[in-house]
Amino acid sequence: MHFLARPYLLVWRQDHWQSYYCKDYFHCNTQANQRDALSVGNVSIDDALKQLAELLPSHASKPVAVLLPDHWLESDQFELDTELPQSLYLMAAHTQASNVTRHDAQQHTLSYVVIAKSDQSLSMYVAVLLKKYHEIFQQLGIKKVFSERAIQVSNAHSWRVLRSVMRPFSSYQKDYLERRAERNSRMVLVACIALVALSGIWGSVVIRNLTPKAVDTFKWPWPSVGHHQTHVVDSLTQLRTLPVNVRLDDMLVTEDKVHVTVTGNSSDVQVWQENWPDRLPPLEVTMSEEVL
Repeated sequence: MHFLARPYLLVWRQDHWQSYYCKDYFHCNTQANQRDALSVGNVSIDDALKQLAELLPSHASKPVAVLLPDHWLESDQFELDTELPQSLYLMAAHTQASNVTRHDAQQHTLSYVVIAKSDQSLSMYVAVLLKKYHEIFQQLGIKKVFSERAIQVSNAHSWRVLRSVMRPFSSYQKDYLERRAERNSRMVLVACIALVALSGIWGSVVIRNLTPKAVDTFKWPWPSVGHHQTHVVDSLTQLRTLPVNVRLDDMLVTEDKVHVTVTGNSSDVQVWQENWPDRLPPLEVTMSEEVL
């Protein structure tokens, strides 16, 4: 069955496509294998794509990636400023790609990898593939295309490491920084929603496991309280009207009084206190010295 097939790569070797299981490829990535990858073949990328279209139907599943030899690409390696933030690596790769190809940015895709040197300096290897070829790979169901030369200079020793350190061929988007910020914002929002949901589940479990006891005093944080105590419930309901810029730090509710300790704007607290309902126990407020 397709979803049980082992992930494999398609690599160009000696004028034809050769498949490697991901683990086997990196295990066999010897110097001899690297020489095969760097050798200039006699087949053009157009003919190789036709060969690929004929080959894929015979495979039970699509490869996780295709690795291209250097002679089908335009590439360059250059020194990278160590103080350049990672968010600008793509922009640096795009700038360098414009220097190594005669084609417009709209006509090519790029891939890059950053290499850390032993002397604490950085370099970037950039490879450029014409967009029309990248689109053919996509139409054939190939989601990821890499430069095999870039893999070798990266010293990636596994498919997992490769995916984390190297960017596959893709088009450059001028608004990628804005897209990245928007994506990060969505991730934060999803995390917040998940946290709120988990907090709600945890809170409901805790409250359900509490044993109600008839007491005359409600103290914050929440103890076991008898819900028949009307003055406690009504006072709690009224406390929900606290101004949004005021934080409730401590609270004590009895039949005779309601005492709260709060942090926030004193004038807002004063207005809120003046509107405390007469039907409830008298309200005493202590202002915290902390500033929000």
